[in-house]
Amino acid sequence: MAFSTLQYLPVPLLVLSSLKTVALANEALGRLLSLDRSALNIEKPDAMQTVTDKLRGQTMSELGIGMLQDGCPISVNWEAGQDARANSNGDGKVLDESKQMMQTIAPKASSESSKDALTMASKSNFAHTTVHDICVDVIISLEIPKISGPLPPQDGKRFKRRPEDNAIQASMTISFWDIDGIPYYTLTFTSTRPNGSTNSNHSSYAEVCTSTEIIKPQGSGSSYSSGKRSQRSSNAGSAIAFPTTYRPHFPSYGPPSSGGDPLDSSSFLKVNQMKDAILNSITMPAYAMWKDENFGIPNKALLRFLPNKGEDAPINHQEFLEQFQVYTEDFRRQLHVDEFPIVQVCRTRKPVTQKRLGILIPDTGEKKVYELTGEPIIDDRTQEFLGAIVILKDITVYTKRIAEQIEENERQFEYITNLIPIIVWTTTPNGDHDWFSQRWYDYTGLTQDQSLGKDLSLLFHEEDIYEKDKRWQYSLATGIEYNAEYRCKRHDGQWRWMLGQAVPFRDDTGKIIKWFGTCTDIHELVELRNSAKQMREQLLRVLEHAQVTLWVINREKKLTMLEGGLLGDPAMTRKELGKEILEVFHNGLSGQKEMLELRDKIDLILDGNSADEVVEMAYNGRWHRLRVMPLMATDLLAGVEKNPYIDGVIGVNMDITGRL
Repeated sequence: MAFSTLQYLPVPLLVLSSLKTVALANEALGRLLSLDRSALNIEKPDAMQTVTDKLRGQTMSELGIGMLQDGCPISVNWEAGQDARANSNGDGKVLDESKQMMQTIAPKASSESSKDALTMASKSNFAHTTVHDICVDVIISLEIPKISGPLPPQDGKRFKRRPEDNAIQASMTISFWDIDGIPYYTLTFTSTRPNGSTNSNHSSYAEVCTSTEIIKPQGSGSSYSSGKRSQRSSNAGSAIAFPTTYRPHFPSYGPPSSGGDPLDSSSFLKVNQMKDAILNSITMPAYAMWKDENFGIPNKALLRFLPNKGEDAPINHQEFLEQFQVYTEDFRRQLHVDEFPIVQVCRTRKPVTQKRLGILIPDTGEKKVYELTGEPIIDDRTQEFLGAIVILKDITVYTKRIAEQIEENERQFEYITNLIPIIVWTTTPNGDHDWFSQRWYDYTGLTQDQSLGKDLSLLFHEEDIYEKDKRWQYSLATGIEYNAEYRCKRHDGQWRWMLGQAVPFRDDTGKIIKWFGTCTDIHELVELRNSAKQMREQLLRVLEHAQVTLWVINREKKLTMLEGGLLGDPAMTRKELGKEILEVFHNGLSGQKEMLELRDKIDLILDGNSADEVVEMAYNGRWHRLRVMPLMATDLLAGVEKNPYIDGVIGVNMDITGRL
């Protein structure tokens, strides 16, 4: 009879079994949860199905009931509450009041009590039942009613439903009692304030109440011990946050209402509206996502990235994210949702900094570049990972300016390289040509398609290509500057000598990202060098045949040039260069007289007192005539020759033994 009476109480009421699932729910709760009366009898049209039949076995989480603290929802797993037992110290005393409360809410169920139905109640099993009452703030989420078409405008603006508009804040009184050792929980939902009052009337001086006997003499009532309301929600190191408890108000303020004046907001609505307003006040796009990736909160600036500024955005979170058109910075590839930085931060729990993305704005077709910063969100009390948040900074103007500057620099570079009389080229780090100056195409007669990334070996002389490629591969492998001379075929078929040079271009880490090279036409220089080489060989043969030696000394009387066999001595080769001339002649002269005479003749020439001197001397048993003359040089001033001077001495030796 007592349980039947509960069905028709005007105050919403639930009875939970030891499994923390619904064992009984009255009609007022069905009205609070907006249960459709006609939907209760769909499965059995001929049977009368009650709210209890509809909700039996469901958990608090499945009903959409969550706890609040200071107007904010806290994460409490009702079903896992049985594991939130209090830690005890050495003497077994409880360390935390809130944990003690949760231990009472969700004690471990024994095998005997593992059932949803209520145990048969009787006067005998009620006789020694102790009831504990405690009160907490809760939020009840209601199903969003299905409304066809857009909601009517308000004040000329389109009205968009907020998630908290379908939630009710209530005060929930939890009564703990048992029958034959099996625990049960009666949850009574009342308004958080008196009817007509806009301010909560919760006392700040209340605590978990003391227990009282249900069976009392008539006229006796429940008594409570008052005290200061607990200000702690959890220990600093706790992994679970618990709500603040307070004393139930008797008589109650009446059942909570799902309607009412929208200006008469609950603390929950105020907190959520304030948080949304703060988030929307941020001018930069921002998005926060829960760790399971099934829920996210965008600010108003981020919704500009969606069609119709997000007015028609889907409710499903995955479908919501798929509405964003996110690309790489250069807009060459569109990113999948799994590549979004917000998803990566949630999965790796590591921050992302200075990540650049391209985003297409669908309403305008604009392509914008953003620099993104992403951070994991950590509960500062429990250190639990909650999710991630990303904030985007518009750098479109900056990147556009940089791109324009780069483009202008490239134009100037090409303009300058096309003016200078050498061929300029670049390659990738692995050596593939990716750019040539115009002079390359003028010289070879090839087109861009025939040149870039192609095998150009046919343009180089077969006698030079092996050494050229060997040096190029060595430079690619080591990063050493490249130098090689080779013959390159001109468009008219003529082979001309080129000097190929290249240096690597490195990034801040030292990695080679490009090679810059040149080809310089040195054909005339090579021809002159070859001619000079031939002339020297001819001169050496003449000197050898005439038994003449030609040498030059500087003003310090040291040999700077030596051609031919000096004084007919094969041992005197060009290894004598750098030595003093008197030291070279000393060992072979027959006496000091000739040495002194040679020294005096050289001094006369260097001092400018003579223009031509001759010395005859015996050397290694043969007579030589040595003729010395000044080596003249001139100063250059602004390219004009000035003031000739004697820079050294030229000597010519001739063997005259057979001519005396």
